[in-house]
Amino acid sequence: MSKGPNRHKPSPKRKFWHEAFRVARLRKEAGATGREVFTEPWIKLASCWPTCACGTGDPRIPRWPGGLPRDLRLSGLGVDFVAYVRAGDVDAAERVMAAIDQRETEVLIALGYIKPAR
Repeated sequence: MSKGPNRHKPSPKRKFWHEAFRVARLRKEAGATGREVFTEPWIKLASCWPTCACGTGDPRIPRWPGGLPRDLRLSGLGVDFVAYVRAGDVDAAERVMAAIDQRETEVLIALGYIKPAR
């Protein structure tokens, strides 16, 4: 039985990452490379479980103390996300965020919080 809406929607708390991607693209167009693409505050946010792409996701995702997702695939995607942010690879960071959204949906379906799409 479903415990909530039929569909997983990415968390509105994650909106600031979309702004970070927009700004990073502008910085890249202006000549920034590597760790210069994302500002140091963005890199610090990406490096912390509660504020990274996984931590700003759905609060129903089971987590260990400190914010690390209990799902190994999801936590692995979080590690990938911070690596791409640190490297200044905006496209890869966005792709990983989309993969995080997809994995969150799978976890929420498995836990019975949402119904699978028909």
